[in-house]
Amino acid sequence: MQSGYSQAGAIEVIRLFIFLRRLVSHKTHGLALAIVIVSSLAHANAATKPTIFSATVDFSKRQLTITGENFSPHHSAPVVSLDNSTLPLVSFSDASTVATPPSGLASGSYRLTVANSEKKVGSLTLTIGTTGQQGVPGTQGPPGPARPTGPQGAQGLQGPTGPSGAQGPPGPSHAYSASGQSLPISPQSTVTLLSVTLPMGSFVVNAKTVWMAGSGITLSCQLVLQSTSATLDTTMGLFSPLTNLATAQLNSPDKILPQCVDNAIFGTTATGFQLVATQVGGIN
Repeated sequence: MQSGYSQAGAIEVIRLFIFLRRLVSHKTHGLALAIVIVSSLAHANAATKPTIFSATVDFSKRQLTITGENFSPHHSAPVVSLDNSTLPLVSFSDASTVATPPSGLASGSYRLTVANSEKKVGSLTLTIGTTGQQGVPGTQGPPGPARPTGPQGAQGLQGPTGPSGAQGPPGPSHAYSASGQSLPISPQSTVTLLSVTLPMGSFVVNAKTVWMAGSGITLSCQLVLQSTSATLDTTMGLFSPLTNLATAQLNSPDKILPQCVDNAIFGTTATGFQLVATQVGGIN
C-alpha cells in the first residue's frame, strides 16, 4: 500500500518544520500557528485519499462495481487493481467505478485497490464465495382468507375453425322419376309414354320428349293426372325435343302420365323420354 502523503506534500511538511524551528526561538505563539498549519495540511492530504465502501461482482455481465469516495477528485480515471493486476475500466466517477474483472475468477479473497490521480490509494479485501446448496423447502403456510369474486373478464378471441366433420348418410329422396326409349307414336292416336306414382303433397313436374321430327309432323305432348284425367300442361311443336312443366297438388297418392299424339298422318317415334317430379319443401 502506498503512503498517504504525496512526494510534494512531504517536501512541504519538511519546509514547515524548518520554519517552525526558527519561530520557536523567537515567539511561542508561532509554534501554535505552525501546528495548526501542519494539521490543516494533513487533513487536506487525507481528505483526497480514496475510501472504498463496498465492491460487488456481477458474473453475468462480468463487471466489478466499486462504491466509495475520492476515486476521481480531478475527474481523472483511477487505477483499479485486483491482487496487483490492473483491471480495465468500464466507467468511473468520484463515488463509483466499474471495472472488468479477470475471466474465470475463482472463489477466494483478493486485495482490491483504487488509486486516484493524486497517487493516493484506498484498499479493501474482496471475498468471493461459491453458491451454497439449496435450502430445504419450508412448510406450506395456511390458505389465506377467501376474497370476493372479481368482475367478469372481457370475452376472449374467437378460436380457430375446427376440422370439417364426416359427411352424413344421404337423406330420404323427395324426387320421383322414370324414363324410357323408342316408343312408336301412331298418327292421331294418344300414346302414354310412362307413369310415375307420387304420394300426397305438392310437386313440380318436368317432362321431356325426344322424337324423330320430320316434314309435316307436328307432335303434341301433355301431362295428365290419372285419377281425374285432368291435363296439367300441354306443349305442341315441330321440333324435337318437347318439354312439359307443371305443378300438382295431390290430396292422396296418384300417378302422373306423360302422353303424346302425332297430329299428322305419318306417325313418328319417341326416341327418349323422361319425367321428374320433385316434392315442394322436400330436400333432395
